Amino acid sequence: MPEPNFSPKKTDPVELKKPVTPEEFKPKEFKPTLKPYVKVPNEKKISVEYHKTAVKYAPKISKGVVNDDNKDIDGKLVPKGSLVNWTLKTGLLKAGRESNDCY
Repeated sequence: MPEPNFSPKKTDPVELKKPVTPEEFKPKEFKPTLKPYVKVPNEKKISVEYHKTAVKYAPKISKGVVNDDNKDIDGKLVPKGSLVNWTLKTGLLKAGRESNDCY
């Protein structure tokens, strides 16, 4: 980076013919304006009563019985040795809850 090319010039001090005296600053007189007293309205006290209530939610559960041919045999007689499939279904679950497929 190159050096700056600057050379200050010599100047002679300036002599004043009269001495300088600064003027004294005098601010204007300030009078605040007063507003009349304004009454604050009465505060209204509000009270609230509440009771915590726990709501139990139980989804509707339905059980189904089907045979090998996927025919509904709920409440019917079943022959010995036949295969029976039990299905368990739950109703709508609460929001944010995972569904459960294992019973």
